[in-house]
Amino acid sequence: MISRRLEVVEKMEGASERPETKNFGSVGCFKLRLTGVAETSCFLVDGGGYLALTLRSSDPKQIDLDTVKGFLEKAAALRK
Repeated sequence: MISRRLEVVEKMEGASERPETKNFGSVGCFKLRLTGVAETSCFLVDGGGYLALTLRSSDPKQIDLDTVKGFLEKAAALRK
């Protein structure tokens, strides 16, 4: 599921550059740059269902893949 979703993201149109993607196993993340704003999204599918988190910033360093993945994992832990 995660690999397939990341493949779809890589084929998206409208981004100013090809998205950076990473499959962490249980979590998938991708980073886009849209009209001057960086956007990083991470998602997971587990026993609790589907959960996704997207952060945007004018400074891409603030929302790297590992940081957003960490926020998502903390949110997932709180819902259990």
